[in-house]
Amino acid sequence: MWHDATARRLASIAHLRYQRGMQAISLHKSNLRPWGTGDLSPFCIKLETYLRVKQWPYKLRGASMTKAPKGKVPYVQIGDEVMGDSGLIIARLEAESGNELTSWLSPLQRAQDHLVRRTMEEGYYFVGLYLRWVKDAGFVVVAPEFRKFIPKAAAWAVIPMIRKKVRSAAHAQGIGRHSEAEVNQFGIADMTAIATLLGDKPFMLGDKLALCDITVFAFLESLLGPPIDSELKTFVLAQQNLIAFRQRMRAAYWSDLA
Repeated sequence: MWHDATARRLASIAHLRYQRGMQAISLHKSNLRPWGTGDLSPFCIKLETYLRVKQWPYKLRGASMTKAPKGKVPYVQIGDEVMGDSGLIIARLEAESGNELTSWLSPLQRAQDHLVRRTMEEGYYFVGLYLRWVKDAGFVVVAPEFRKFIPKAAAWAVIPMIRKKVRSAAHAQGIGRHSEAEVNQFGIADMTAIATLLGDKPFMLGDKLALCDITVFAFLESLLGPPIDSELKTFVLAQQNLIAFRQRMRAAYWSDLA
């Protein structure tokens, strides 16, 4: 299997890094595994999946918004340096490890990798935010998971405050001004493009894993993991190549959640 060979190669790389005295990274995020996925946040799933793909030693640590450099999770501590933003963290670690997931890309593939990641993180992300926080059906599923890491005495006030803030941000961004049917169609258009690009390949850009595969996987997990029904979710569940891709990634890098 492709993932067996990949795992053996990356394990060998990890052993060499360990021999060179590489420090374990402290990954600051929730340690919850809601709905059998890696995290509540697709960006946390993305970063932890990256670390698993690269066999990079890391330890899960709790998160404090007052200590987060960007005011968000995830963030990491590498030695004495605290760094935020999953994309910047991955770029830093990729550069330190020889750009293993991008160096093989052609100029066209490099452009595709960039466009896929930006589509999911800067466009499709707001579809997921809408379905989870703006719509009541999503909020009643998400809210209990958030309560698990908020002090009980404050949860009754904090959760509604977070929702109000998110809904206000969604309206300001624009996604909150649309109907549920329109938002679902936005998401379906994005996932149609992703499914078309993937085709019958094992990865988005061919036979090797690239950064965009990790991003796509993270957002598939965030959509398909929570028990939130939507027209978008029904559409994605019918895309056999996307479902098979998600299953391969879980088997290779998240077998502990199986």
